[in-house]
Amino acid sequence: MGTEGNTPQPGSEHKELNVFLGKWHTTGEVAPAPGEPAAKVDATDIYEWYPGGFFLVHHADGKVGEDAIQSMEIIGYDAESKTYPTSFFDNTGGYGKEHITLEGNTWTWRGTNVIGVKEHRCIAVVSDDGKAIHARHEKSDDGQNWELWMDVTLRKME
Repeated sequence: MGTEGNTPQPGSEHKELNVFLGKWHTTGEVAPAPGEPAAKVDATDIYEWYPGGFFLVHHADGKVGEDAIQSMEIIGYDAESKTYPTSFFDNTGGYGKEHITLEGNTWTWRGTNVIGVKEHRCIAVVSDDGKAIHARHEKSDDGQNWELWMDVTLRKME
């Protein structure tokens, strides 16, 4: 324990995560398998700071098709790699770790053997007014050739 006044404070990189804070309504769909209809996505996502302001906690609760999905993600910042490491867990026993990079208003998640796919990336673009995020999830078997997996939009709930 440090003495008063020596308590570590979150840096500007941590504060970049403020763009996600709040409650969001997420809608979209999962790309259909051949001969199948696309599964609809309808969820509520809540992002809030863990005490101290170093980690953002993300709870998601919704439906993908007929399946109820609940998940929790914890996002931090790693100064050495200049990325945002994330760990997530869901109600089906799924879990994984990814790294997020930030360029302008685009956040890109990237991971291997996560969310039931060999290679995953999510390219999330935050609108200029900060009230919408378009997130394109892609999957790959080799990390080189990507295909659409899920396309969703998060809209800030007031």
